[in-house]
Amino acid sequence: MDKKAFTNLFDKIKTWLQSLSFRTGVIVLLCCIPFYILSFAQMLLPISAAAKGLLWTILFGLA
Repeated sequence: MDKKAFTNLFDKIKTWLQSLSFRTGVIVLLCCIPFYILSFAQMLLPISAAAKGLLWTILFGLA
C-alpha cells in the first residue's frame, strides 16, 4: 500500500468520524465503561487462568 493510498484512506476515515455526532460519542463511551469494568471484575470468577486471560482480552478489547 503506497503512501498516497494510505493517506486517502486515512482522510476518508477521518471525515467519517468527524461526521458523527456528540451523542454518538456519548453512547460509545457509555458502552465502553461496562466492558472495561467487566474486564477486570472477571478476575474474581472461579475459572481457569486461561479462561480469565481470554475473557480479559475480549472484554478489554471491546472497551
